Amino acid sequence: MSARAKLIAVVLLLGVAGLIYGFVNTGDELDFAVDSNQAIAAELLAVNSSLRSVKSTKTVAVVSPQEINVYQDEQIKAQIMQVAEAYAETAKYPHFSQPITNPDQVAMPQPFQFTEVDTPFPVDSQEQPLRLSLATNKSQYFLGDIIVARLIVRNAPDNAGVEVSAILASLIVGDTDVEVQFDLVEDSANEYRANIDLSAVSAEELGAELLLKVSVDIDDEALATTVGIRYDSAAARLTNISYVRVQGEYLDIQLQYSVQTEGYFFTNAVLQDAVSGKPLLRLQAEGAMTGNNNFKTMRAHIQALKAAGSEGPYLLTNITGYRGAERGESLDTPISSAQQSYQIQGYRFDLYDDVEFEDELAEERIEFLTKLGAVDSAEIN
Repeated sequence: MSARAKLIAVVLLLGVAGLIYGFVNTGDELDFAVDSNQAIAAELLAVNSSLRSVKSTKTVAVVSPQEINVYQDEQIKAQIMQVAEAYAETAKYPHFSQPITNPDQVAMPQPFQFTEVDTPFPVDSQEQPLRLSLATNKSQYFLGDIIVARLIVRNAPDNAGVEVSAILASLIVGDTDVEVQFDLVEDSANEYRANIDLSAVSAEELGAELLLKVSVDIDDEALATTVGIRYDSAAARLTNISYVRVQGEYLDIQLQYSVQTEGYFFTNAVLQDAVSGKPLLRLQAEGAMTGNNNFKTMRAHIQALKAAGSEGPYLLTNITGYRGAERGESLDTPISSAQQSYQIQGYRFDLYDDVEFEDELAEERIEFLTKLGAVDSAEIN
C-alpha cells in the first residue's frame, strides 16, 4: 500500500472516528460503537506509525514488517456499516428527543447501589477475612439533605465485641470534622446506620467534597474504611412544570427553576408512561438561565412518541442536570429538583403535526459512512 493510500486511509478513518464520537453516541443502540472503535483505533495507530516513518525518512517508500490495508479488513468495513445503520435509526429523531431502546440504561440506581466500598481485612485467627462494606444512599447531596450511611460488618466471630465510631471530614476545609453516630439496625446482627444532619454546619465550613471515616474495633482487631460524599449547594432547583402543550410536531414541557447562580445549564430527563412505568424517551434541554429568565423547555417529537407507542399520561423522571463551569471555575455545579417525578399530561397523536424529522447533515453523514464501508482498496491505491 503506498504512502499516499495510507494518508487517504487515515483521513477517512479519522472521519469515521469523528462521526462515531461526534454524531452517533446519543442513541442507546450505539453501545457497540465503543467496542467497534477500538478495532478502528488500532488500525489508526498502525497507519499513523507508518506515516511517521515516512516523515522521518523523507521518502515515499515505507518499509514495514506488515503492510496495512484497512479496506481489506472485512470486519472493520462491517463495523462501519453497523455504525451507518444505527446512526440512520437515531437520526430519525432530534438528539434531544430519543426513544429508549434499552430500559436498563435509564434505570435509577437503588439506594446504596453505586456508592458501596467493600474492603476485606485478612486476619490470622480465621479463614475468611473480616469485611467492612460502607455506603451512602446516594452519591450526590444538596445543602439541607440528610446523609444516610450504611455499614455492614461481615465474617465477625459470633459474640465478638464490635464498636463503631466515625467522623465526617471536609476535604476542602481542613479543620472541619463532624462526629457521626452509627447505630445497630433493629433485628440485625451486623448492619449499622447513621443519619447525618448537617443543617447546623455552614456550607463554608464544609465545602463540596466530604469524606466519611469509619473505625471499627472487633475484639482486638482495629479496622477502618472511608467513602467519599458530594455535598453541594445547587446552582438551580427545579420547582415546577409551568405548562405542557402540543406545539406543532412537539410536546412542549416547560420547566421552571429557582436559579441561585446564573449561567448555562444542561438538563436530562426520562419521559415515562405513567400507567405501565415503561421508560419512553430520553429528553434533553440546554440554555442560559438567570434569576429573571428561569425557564427551559423539553420537547418530545411526535415520531419519537409514536415509536415509543404511548399517548400518555406520562411522568417526567430521572431528572438530572448541571450548570457548566465558566472561565476560572474548575467544576460544573449540579442542579436539584423539588420532586423525583412530575406528572405530564398526554395528548392524542392526531393532535400533533404528523411530520418526519429531517436533518440534512445527518443524510450526508449516513451517505459518507455507507460509501466508506463499501469502498475497495483498489479505489485508493
